[in-house]
Amino acid sequence: MIGLTNRNSSEVVIFDARSKIAAMGNRVKQGGYENTKWYANSSLRFCKIDNIHTVRKAYRKTYL
Repeated sequence: MIGLTNRNSSEVVIFDARSKIAAMGNRVKQGGYENTKWYANSSLRFCKIDNIHTVRKAYRKTYL
């Protein structure tokens, strides 16, 4: 249903702020990342942000 909300594209892109290595490491801890096999016409892109907690703190200092 999410894919139907954008009439200009048939693809759903899922962004993960972590690096792929960090996301794979979370799988060992029963975490992980989205499986694109579960979503039609989807792709997964990793953004390679080293420490999302540091980014969050910087954002809060800047905008909140």
